[in-house]
Order: sequence, then structure tokens, then C-alpha cells
Amino acid sequence: MNEQAGVPAREATPPDEPMGLIEAIVLFGGLVVIIDGIGAVVKRLDGLNFLALSCLSLFVSLALYIGAGFVAARHTTFANGVWASIAVVSIDAILGQSLVAVITPSYRELPTELLASVPEGFLAIVIVAAVFGVLISVLLTGLICGAIGAAIAGSAPFRPRYRYITE
Repeated sequence: MNEQAGVPAREATPPDEPMGLIEAIVLFGGLVVIIDGIGAVVKRLDGLNFLALSCLSLFVSLALYIGAGFVAARHTTFANGVWASIAVVSIDAILGQSLVAVITPSYRELPTELLASVPEGFLAIVIVAAVFGVLISVLLTGLICGAIGAAIAGSAPFRPRYRYITE
């Protein structure tokens, strides 16, 4: 604490508490799922190219992942920013893609003749490899975006300034 003229100073109480780890995860995770839902509804209603919407959604999602890392690390540690971003990417990978699969039936269609021609053991190996691939990509994306957001939050222009008052 700072002391001025022999009087102990205390930290000024902000009008509201800063957003923490859980709040950042809930806010940005909800926003990412909403973006996925809007993209799926637009695709279903207008029949637009889903690939073009996915590319647009990718850039918006990456910005939200970095934003989650920034907000969570703004008043706390660097690690909170990384964990928040990993959690938001996980929410997007699970809830966002599930929502897209429910809204757009063409997203989950698989030709039956393709499935019948694949041996059973090979299909199981492909499914396990896909699950591990998604897990690794979620962790790496969350780690990189969270580190970028937390680094931006820790840089000088964005570092929070605490005010002290004397009694």
C-alpha cells in the first residue's frame, strides 16, 4: 500500500467487480454458441454456402477466444486467460457443433453405401483418431488464443490502473 503524509492508503473500491474466470467463460462461451446457431439458421433458411459462413464464423470465433483470454487475465493471472480460452473453445467444439448438427440436417448426413463399404475395425480406429484430433486441436487453439489474449491484457495500455485513496 502507498502511504502519503503518514496516513495509510487503501485501495479504492470499484463500482463493480471485474469479470473473473467463470464469468468470462460463460459470457464468451454463450456468444460463440449463439454465433454458431445464427450461422446454422442462416444456412438453413437461405441455403447459403455453409463453407463461406464457416470461414466467417471462424474469424469471429477466434476473436471471441482471444477476447475470453483477455477478459479473464485482465485483473488476474496469465493462466486464467489461457484456461478461459480453452474452456470457451471446448464449449464451442461440443455445444456449438451439436447445435449446428441439430439445426442443419444436411450437416449430419452420411451416405449409407459409404458406411457399408468400410470395415468395422477401421471405422472404430477412424472415430478414435478423430476424437483425439479434436481434443488436441481444441487444447492447442485454446492455448494459443488464450496466450495471445492474456499477453494483450498484460501489456501496458490495457493493464488495469488501481486507484488508492487516503482516509
